[in-house]
Amino acid sequence: MVRGPGTGRGPDRGGPWTVIRAKTQGVTPGFVIRDAAGEVYLIKFAPPGYLGIMSVAGVVSGRIFHAAGYNVPDDALVRFAREDLVLGQGVMIKGEDGKKRAATVTDLDEILAVVERLPDGRLQAISSKFVEGSPIGPF
Repeated sequence: MVRGPGTGRGPDRGGPWTVIRAKTQGVTPGFVIRDAAGEVYLIKFAPPGYLGIMSVAGVVSGRIFHAAGYNVPDDALVRFAREDLVLGQGVMIKGEDGKKRAATVTDLDEILAVVERLPDGRLQAISSKFVEGSPIGPF
């Protein structure tokens, strides 16, 4: 139960994480990244003022659901610097006019500007490794 459905270590730290999709809609921003080992993860940030609450609760609840027999992603609490992220080629983002356009490094920095930081300046989030296979619908 403590380990959960996978290693619980999160994305590989052997190189930068490449942002392959950006999430700008909703309560909190996030990204889909490909790590140095080629694995794909969703990186989700907590709402401002709630640093750690969502991410820790997500990791713990995922392990409980896994122990109960549910197919859940391998979640981990991750802490990283802005310099650990690079923008992949062909990433699209919705502009203020609602139309999609190519994302820029400035867009990435603007998304991260609203994310609460740890005292040492690093970012903290929950990483969810994509589950193998194709989704067949919600719950």
